[in-house]
This record gives sequence, C-alpha cells and structure tokens, in this order.
Amino acid sequence: MIYLIGGPPRCGKTTLAKSLSRTLRCGWVPVDALEIIVSKHTPTEDYKERFPKTVLCEENNWDNDPLYERTPVSEIVDGYRVQGTSSANAIEQFVEHCLYEGHDFIVEGHQLHPSLVAKLQKRFPDQLRAIFLYKQDISQILKGFQKNKGSLDWVTQKTKNKQTLPKIAHMLSLFGAWFESEAGSYGFRSCNMDVGFKKKIRSLTQELKKQARPSV
Repeated sequence: MIYLIGGPPRCGKTTLAKSLSRTLRCGWVPVDALEIIVSKHTPTEDYKERFPKTVLCEENNWDNDPLYERTPVSEIVDGYRVQGTSSANAIEQFVEHCLYEGHDFIVEGHQLHPSLVAKLQKRFPDQLRAIFLYKQDISQILKGFQKNKGSLDWVTQKTKNKQTLPKIAHMLSLFGAWFESEAGSYGFRSCNMDVGFKKKIRSLTQELKKQARPSV
C-alpha cells in the first residue's frame, strides 16, 4: 500500500507521515528529495521554466524578506505548483517501483497535486490511499510560526523582518485554498489543520491505519 499525503508547506504533512510511519512500521519519503534529484538532472535551458520557485529563492539569496517584498504571493504559489508538475514523473515512477517491489510506503509533499493522485489511482485503484492537508486561517498560521523555530525551518530561519510573516502566511493560506478546491473536485478527502492539530494527526493516523492492507 502507498499512502500519499499532499498539501502546502507547514500544514502537517511531515508530522502525519512520521506518525503513520511509526504506526505502520513502514518507510516514508518527502517528495522534496525526489524534486532535488529531478532538478539536478534538468537541462540548464529548461531549469528556470520548470523550477521557478527555486529560481526566485536563488535570486533573493534564500532570504524571505526581499523575496516577499518583490514577489506577489500568487506568483510564489504558481511557482510551487509548476515545480510540483515538474516532479510528477519522478513521483509516478517511485510509486510504481514501490508497488512492483511490494513495499508499503508513505510519500508526502506539496508536489502531490490531486490531479496526479487521480492519475495514480486510475493505474493502481486498490493500492493507494490519499489525504490532503491544508491551513487557511492566517492568524493560526502565524501562531504556528511561533511554535516551530527549528534550525532547518525555512520561515523563522530565513525571515528577519516580522512584517514578512503575514505575507508568508497569506501565501500558505492561498495555496491551502487551492489544495482544498482541487482535492474536492477529484473527490479526495481533505482536512483543515488550523485548530486541534495534534488531535487531528492522531485521528488521521488511525483512519489511515484502518485502511492498511490486511496482513496475510
């Protein structure tokens, strides 16, 4: 069984993936890792078109303050979406390989667009489970920034100007609204993670566990 967890950054995908991994005792992979491999093998002349969000970050020295000062949040969301599409073939091949080898695996990332998951489910109707997480309440997203200040956190570690944080929260809310709408259009389950985060992680873990392939 392959478990697919999609949604924008900072909505709980990794937390759910880790919880489910411990519960089911199976591996998990962030699609970011696959995206890096794809980007490294993308011809130079195609790089800017296929990885516009990364290009924007590079042009601003991976500093959120100038990035969000110069770039509309809608353009940043579009950049994320394009990069998701650019990683689609790698995701599909990874899922196909895991199923061929009989591996149970969890795959999580913003690159898991509902349209791609729908395509995968047509190919492997009984071997996939999918859930989409999102956040939309900007005030709750801002509170989340205060709770997560890890050394690898791309928001708190790459943002010095506090006035930038509401812009990042707006981007995440906009991206979350897109995921909610797209998931609904394909009939996929989505979950708003604005409040009751820990309780929802536990609930979703048990929900997905019940959908696991029965032991032989």
